[in-house]
Amino acid sequence: MDVPYFSSFDACLYVDVIFSFILFLMFISWKNISGMESSSEIIPSLIVGTLGHGVAHGAMSIKFRDGSYQLEQGNNDTNDESLKLWQSVLFCCGFWFPLLAATMPKMKKQYVLCLSVFAVYFMQGLPKEFSFGYIQTVLSIAFHISQLLFSSSTEKARREYMTMPMTAILPIVVAWIEMVFCTSFFRFIGGHVWYDFAIIFSYIVFYYDCYQYHVDKSIDTSSGTESTTILSDAKKKKSQ
Repeated sequence: MDVPYFSSFDACLYVDVIFSFILFLMFISWKNISGMESSSEIIPSLIVGTLGHGVAHGAMSIKFRDGSYQLEQGNNDTNDESLKLWQSVLFCCGFWFPLLAATMPKMKKQYVLCLSVFAVYFMQGLPKEFSFGYIQTVLSIAFHISQLLFSSSTEKARREYMTMPMTAILPIVVAWIEMVFCTSFFRFIGGHVWYDFAIIFSYIVFYYDCYQYHVDKSIDTSSGTESTTILSDAKKKKSQ
């Protein structure tokens, strides 16, 4: 949608702010519940990142309204040259390395740097419309490999280890739909706003699932303890 204040950029800002606030309310309500420590740990940074992403879209919507965004896009479309060496190095160290280091925190940094070099190399010559899907796919694969290879047995026993990777499914599906079908139909039903929604919505579902699981678990534990106490009291009375 290319209507000022109702463009895809504006919609992304609205969605990011509204759903970040919903997730914030969930966080302050559930963070102190027993068992929610590991899932709650990532929520503040997720909220900040989502809001920052929304603000960036808001800034782009301002450029869209004054026409500077369309001018920049026109200039970019006419530039089909490959990255120069210094640009590749900057892209590797300033973009891919921080992202992959955050995605794979337990991997040694020299190996992360090697992966960053490969990520830049395989991106060379890629059509611009595929860049978004490529980045999303690489980050998702890196995250899952990191979870499989570097998580401890204690971490793998937690429910969050199984459910958190599922937060990547909807965003990557939407990313590929946007990449392949943007001009044919996707932009006409909201465009990129569905990608932003997919990310924050997936984490809201993940966090709610963690909450429901640990609440049910605490209820079962309390019921079991209460039943044990009743049985113990009954045995004492019989012995008397």
